[in-house]
Amino acid sequence: MIEQTGITRIRLSLSSIIIIEKLQRTMFTKIFNLKRKNTENFSFLVLILMAVILIGPVVKDLGFWSRIITTIVVSFIPFAIIRAAGKDEKERRIAFIMGMIFLVHIWLYALIRIHLIRLFSSLYLVIFYVYPLRIVIKHLVTTRTIKSNTIYAAIAGYILIGLVWASIYMVIDTFKPGSFSNFNGMSDSIYYSFLTLTTLGYGDITPLTALAKRIAVLESMFGVLYNAIVVALIVGIYITERLKKERKEN
Repeated sequence: MIEQTGITRIRLSLSSIIIIEKLQRTMFTKIFNLKRKNTENFSFLVLILMAVILIGPVVKDLGFWSRIITTIVVSFIPFAIIRAAGKDEKERRIAFIMGMIFLVHIWLYALIRIHLIRLFSSLYLVIFYVYPLRIVIKHLVTTRTIKSNTIYAAIAGYILIGLVWASIYMVIDTFKPGSFSNFNGMSDSIYYSFLTLTTLGYGDITPLTALAKRIAVLESMFGVLYNAIVVALIVGIYITERLKKERKEN
């Protein structure tokens, strides 16, 4: 009886392990959607980028664990970029390589707060966020139909512009501390970047050096041009679609 009970427990344990592995594979596939046949999907990218913007202030009072939680959320960005790359194998490979480097950087900086690591991380973040922005712009320029994915791509592009400039501000502040007033870390950098991008500007954080001022001007110009161009593209494609449908109906 004892032997049979032991064998039964072993079988149940093995069955549980197999079931858990299948569930993990299923969840991984559904969340990250990494099959080759997938098309570009920007909704997950928008979701993760929004979470990255919001997570810092939410967990800021948790001390060391706030850095860990924030880093965990940020770690999803590479997977979202791979998903946004769609079926393009070249883009997926580049996204994977850049994503691995990105994960190493952010976890090193989360665990070891050294000035040199912060500098390299800030520099790499600029390059890292520019890459998915290129994917977004490529999609917007080449698309011929307006779907929900196109709208998500436009939103993702706007958020990525803000994050690119936030990383640039971090680089400037790291190279020359005191380039901005009331400026302390990435949270303030993201806050100031999006205020500049939207040309809102509360004035609580201001650029103090000539370089910081010029970069802020470029961001506000870029934000206005992006909105104008993307809206024109979407409206133009929509009008073209409507005209084609009307011609077919007639």
